[in-house]
Amino acid sequence: MNNERIIFVETDSTFGLALHVFEQLRPNLVETYSKTVSIEGIRSARNQDHIFPRLNDLTRTVSSSLRKCFLESVNIHPNFWPKFSRGVLNQQTMPSMGPNRMFHLTNDVLNSNFYFSKYDQLNPPFVIKYSIKNNLIALRLPNYNWTSRMIIIQNLQLLTFVTTTVNIGRGQMPHEYNCNVRVICNHYQITDIGPGPLQALDPLRMMMYPTQFRLVPLPREPVEIPGDELEQSDDSDEEEDENGGRGDEQQARDQDQDVDENVEGDLVKKLDTFNINK
Repeated sequence: MNNERIIFVETDSTFGLALHVFEQLRPNLVETYSKTVSIEGIRSARNQDHIFPRLNDLTRTVSSSLRKCFLESVNIHPNFWPKFSRGVLNQQTMPSMGPNRMFHLTNDVLNSNFYFSKYDQLNPPFVIKYSIKNNLIALRLPNYNWTSRMIIIQNLQLLTFVTTTVNIGRGQMPHEYNCNVRVICNHYQITDIGPGPLQALDPLRMMMYPTQFRLVPLPREPVEIPGDELEQSDDSDEEEDENGGRGDEQQARDQDQDVDENVEGDLVKKLDTFNINK
């Protein structure tokens, strides 16, 4: 079930929290499975060599190669792999290590799609293209490499740590690239959980089972407000408003009266002048 697992990839904002929990649980982790899958010298599916005339072909081939290495490292059945990952060439797989060599991350097609779609967030083609253009082409670096990580926690009892390494270098010929990828899967069982590790799992437990937790608001201390002073200040404000309002009204009336008297005086003067001239 989806609520029994939680996945963290390094592009998530919560990956730092998962990595911190992993470091705290390290003394209580027992490794039961380990597998390394790598591809040295990724070749073009068109020319069967290291020449990639179009940069998009290179980025898509690298992304498909990473996805294939991931699916192989966690032992997901090839029938559940996407079509582009099945045709990747030159794969090298190290033997599985640990007592649980028959480990499978999932045996369901829907879950497998969910896992590798989440894994694809680490190194999508446009991110690989951005890294190549800004480092190999713009800065003219001979090679460029980076590492990304993924953590899968199931039922707060099983933990899977996936480490991906990508190295891309420029060849001697135009559009020639030497690409090497490697994916390492380490599977652990969480045992002997004491008060400390159990407390460290609380943030993950809240994310996996949010309905079992209820946020309780913190109590607030009552704030004492002096009632008499508040009422007095309100009354004084009202009186000032009333007095101010009455003063404004009286001032406006006086101004209107002065205007009327001035207009009336001007009119009388004009009439007198008219009578005299007449």
